[in-house]
Amino acid sequence: MESSKSEEKEPEKKVEEKKEQKKKEKDIYAEFKHFLKMLATAINLKEIRAVATVMKTLRIYRKALTLAEVEELSALLPLDGPQIKSLSPEIEKKYHITQSRLNFFTGMPEIQALLQLLRIMKMLDSHNEKEAYTLGSKLIEKIKDINRRTLDPINARAYYFYAIACEKTGNLQAKRGEFYAGYRAACLRLDQTSQAFLLNILIRSYLNENEYEQARNIASKTTFPEAVSNSQFSRYLYYNGRIKAMRLEYTEAETRLVQALGKAPQTSAKGFRLQISKLKIVVELLTGAIPERSIFTQPDMRKQLIPYYLITQSVRSGNLISFGKVIDKYANIFIADKNYTLIQRLRHNVLKFGLRKIFLSYSRISLADISKKLHMESVQEAEYVIAKAIRDGVIDATINHKDQYLQTKQIIDIYSTNEPQSAFYKRTSFCNSLRNEAVKALESVYYKHLTLPAKGMEQITKDAGQIKKKRRK
Repeated sequence: MESSKSEEKEPEKKVEEKKEQKKKEKDIYAEFKHFLKMLATAINLKEIRAVATVMKTLRIYRKALTLAEVEELSALLPLDGPQIKSLSPEIEKKYHITQSRLNFFTGMPEIQALLQLLRIMKMLDSHNEKEAYTLGSKLIEKIKDINRRTLDPINARAYYFYAIACEKTGNLQAKRGEFYAGYRAACLRLDQTSQAFLLNILIRSYLNENEYEQARNIASKTTFPEAVSNSQFSRYLYYNGRIKAMRLEYTEAETRLVQALGKAPQTSAKGFRLQISKLKIVVELLTGAIPERSIFTQPDMRKQLIPYYLITQSVRSGNLISFGKVIDKYANIFIADKNYTLIQRLRHNVLKFGLRKIFLSYSRISLADISKKLHMESVQEAEYVIAKAIRDGVIDATINHKDQYLQTKQIIDIYSTNEPQSAFYKRTSFCNSLRNEAVKALESVYYKHLTLPAKGMEQITKDAGQIKKKRRK
């Protein structure tokens, strides 16, 4: 009896699951229709910030809709070619769209470009890079001559995903001139969103080819727009940090990377935050500091940061042998992360940490013993390294070249020097700059209601009209 009851319950559960799935599908189509309505309202009111706010919810439909569904929707509003004069009943029922609504969307290039953009996203998600590259080229060619401010947020994202398709198909360097043309057009139109996206694309194209001098030139001769999203600004700071690190400007590089990590999305973009963390660890070691242990114990990054943890341990211990073993073992990972050149520079820092330990342990020690302890090839090499460490202020000692020994000086109380004052100034200046950036990043709440799918079309239009009147006053 019990088995028969359980068998009866199983088909009931399956039917309920199917019903719930149908409800979800209906909700997704209805929400996407509402999303297009909100976008059309913002376009009619010529509110650029409202368009940008609505565009933030596009990632929801990127996950929910399939490639076949997006292609079916984009076929209703093609960029080029004849428009569909009559809809089939199946499409009207499935997507909750009428012929009158379709005719209303037809005169808006923003809606047409958005559907093609969503199609490129889905192609990249399904690893159809070549098709995404072809479609992206057509989309850019079509919308680059349309001078409408409400198209700016869509135009910027179109360039971004087109650049991803170019990079994956190996055409990013060949298309650099096209991105430069887009950047010039964005500057002439005062399109700050497209400027930010395209500037990051151009810098990335140079960094991928290890052309750091050209990347530095474009970064130094351009101004990154302030009124853009934090995600693009954090990417720009990360690229600048990498350029500074390659040019031996480690302190400035560390500052850029700390800011980039603070502005990066905290709930998503795990790969991007991981790349920043890896570079920040190496740069921090190059400045002579040891990264905090909490960086390596983050649950979502613990495994990926193991090679960098071992490098940190070897630098901290001042052991050249273990340092060389870690580099040989994880060389492929460091090369893939493009941090191999920076990590090779850490050899001198390993010797510095070893010398600092010896300095604290001995008041007088021969150069031959130092050479053995630090596993150096000769006493002469040890003498050169010690002289450089004294000049850099790593240790406070003198070398007796005649008798070949190192004499350490008496340790002075650090609080009697200017070191605490400089450290305090550095921290307060960082806090002030962080506060100023936070004030600049405050967003207006005028368009917050546009992301809520509960309001109807008439209410949204009414609210948006009132907001526009207030802003004019």
